[in-house]
Amino acid sequence: MLGQDDPGKVLWAPDVFEMAKDYGLVLLENGMLVDIMKGETVPEGARAMPVTSAAQIAKLNRFTKEQLRACCILADENVGAVNNNGYAKRPLIGPEAKLNWQHGFRMDEFILPAGRKCEGIDYAGAEVVFVHRGQLSIHVGQENWILNAGDTATLPKGASRTYSNSSEGTVSFLRVRGDI
Repeated sequence: MLGQDDPGKVLWAPDVFEMAKDYGLVLLENGMLVDIMKGETVPEGARAMPVTSAAQIAKLNRFTKEQLRACCILADENVGAVNNNGYAKRPLIGPEAKLNWQHGFRMDEFILPAGRKCEGIDYAGAEVVFVHRGQLSIHVGQENWILNAGDTATLPKGASRTYSNSSEGTVSFLRVRGDI
């Protein structure tokens, strides 16, 4: 997930430039990736990103194991988990979450046992759902969508929705909301 509208700039390790070359990939200064093996060409006037220097690497922040751990939520870590009518909601990113600094969005994990649902959820903003495990049924307006593990859906702004587990096992999915 990327917060806000600026993903920042990727700084490739020097050996990644060599591997990319072996696969016909060229990173440009504007962040565009060109795949020469697929017949793509470097646009007129564009320049390849220079290989990352030792001086650039030396300027990077170094984090301790504890600092990195503070930015991670483990799968079995129940930080902020709330049980609602038989399903669990765990805030991952956002105001109530462990990762609560300003991201411009929030992300929650939902775990629905077989036969459970989250009913009548109204939300005015943008919402994206990613199914991690199981089969999720989403009732949106007059439509019913079925999503399987690995599927992603963008839900219409302002539409009332109901999430339900339409499989025999547990369903887990991530819900991302913008505009917070």
